[in-house]
Amino acid sequence: MLESTTFTPWTDMRSRLLEPPIRLGASSVGAQTEVTIAGPSLDGLPLWWSVATESGEVYQYFAAQAVPDAVSTADFFGADGLLLERSPGADDAFIQYLLTELGERAVPVNVGGYQGALTWADPLSNGVRTHNLYWFDGAHTYALVGDRPAEALINLGRNLACR
Repeated sequence: MLESTTFTPWTDMRSRLLEPPIRLGASSVGAQTEVTIAGPSLDGLPLWWSVATESGEVYQYFAAQAVPDAVSTADFFGADGLLLERSPGADDAFIQYLLTELGERAVPVNVGGYQGALTWADPLSNGVRTHNLYWFDGAHTYALVGDRPAEALINLGRNLACR
C-alpha cells in the first residue's frame, strides 16, 4: 500500500497539543460501560477501559496490561494500545471529508462492504505515528487507531466490520 510520507515532525509543529490523560476525570480501572463494540478483546489485547457518552459515542481502549489512570495518548499508543471508537452518524460525510481534504494523506480502503479511509498521523511527542482507520456502516462512524502497520490495522477493521 502506498502511503504518503509527508508529515510534520513533533519538533517542527507550531503548536504542540497538550497530552492530557486518556481517563481525565475517571478514577477506577476497568470497563465503565456495558456497551461493547469489539467484545472483551481486540488483536489479542484485553479491553482495558470503555466509556459511552450521553450523545452515543463509545470509546474502547485495549491494552496488553493494566494502564495507569494518568496515561497520556502518546504513552498509550507507545505501549501498543488500540483505540476503537463508534459514533452515531447519518451518512459517510466524515469519510468523504478525510478523503477530500487530506489529499495523499488519506487512502481510500474497503472495510467489509463499506467505504473507508486510512490515514497516518503526525508523530506524537514520543515519535509514535499511529495509523487511523475510519469507516461508516450506514448507522455509525468507526475509528480504529493504533501503532500498527497499515495492512494489519485494515485487517482488524475488516474483521470488526464483518461480524
